[in-house]
Amino acid sequence: MKTKFLQHLCYSNVWIALGASTLSLLYFYLKNLSIDWILLSFIFFSTLLTYTYQRFQKLIDNERISGERMDWMKNNRTIVKFILIISLIGTIIFSLFLEFQTLILLSILGVISFLYAYKIKLAEKSKSNLRDIPGIKILLIGIVWAASTVLLIDSQENQLNIFSLLSFVGVTLFIIGITIPFDIRDLYLDESSKKTIPQLIGYQPSILIAVLLILLSAYFIYLGTGFNLWNLLFASGIVSFSILPSRPRKQELYFSFVIDGILIVYPSLIYLLNNL
Repeated sequence: MKTKFLQHLCYSNVWIALGASTLSLLYFYLKNLSIDWILLSFIFFSTLLTYTYQRFQKLIDNERISGERMDWMKNNRTIVKFILIISLIGTIIFSLFLEFQTLILLSILGVISFLYAYKIKLAEKSKSNLRDIPGIKILLIGIVWAASTVLLIDSQENQLNIFSLLSFVGVTLFIIGITIPFDIRDLYLDESSKKTIPQLIGYQPSILIAVLLILLSAYFIYLGTGFNLWNLLFASGIVSFSILPSRPRKQELYFSFVIDGILIVYPSLIYLLNNL
């Protein structure tokens, strides 16, 4: 029963959408800004839509449809379609309240997210998307997430400046760090042409790089927000322990629940540490 609940929570993409909202909530807290619940709601629904669409597209393309997550999606197509509809409606409704410059930024992120998932025919009998470009997949993920949880907020608050850029770099490094375990998971599934970090240096050195990136991210977030560096470093160090067990072919829920859960645990730790 417990496993089934976690599968529904994670494989429906609700967990990752909650993670995006919580990471955004952290940025409001770090910058001492009033919480914009409409923007947070938009981030939740747009993340839910993006991830559900990307993974549903894999079913349509019949691409890598084995594994627990894809089995869940195949067995729950009605739920998946319902989530697509609800998340699309939520995304549209909450986008109506956003500032013009925020919508411009969103349109750029939307195009990137679409091209990341949707395969376009570039040559005869050949289709590819952005994640097929060697070495770019993990960087795109980091950039889109950081833009969604930092730049969108500062854009909506009309506070885009050099400190936004420093925070953006920090969150990009953080997201890349917690995404490396997923490349470790897919080490023997990804085509060698993708040249992921684990493919290039092996999974054990990749874990070390992931931890270092997470710790380094704390410094840039400190530069961008002026928040307590030691609390940021301590929280980064704690969540880094979650990455250490990363192995190829490890159980899917470890990645989908534990690693994605860092997006919720990390902000919670920082809040607790700052209020002790």
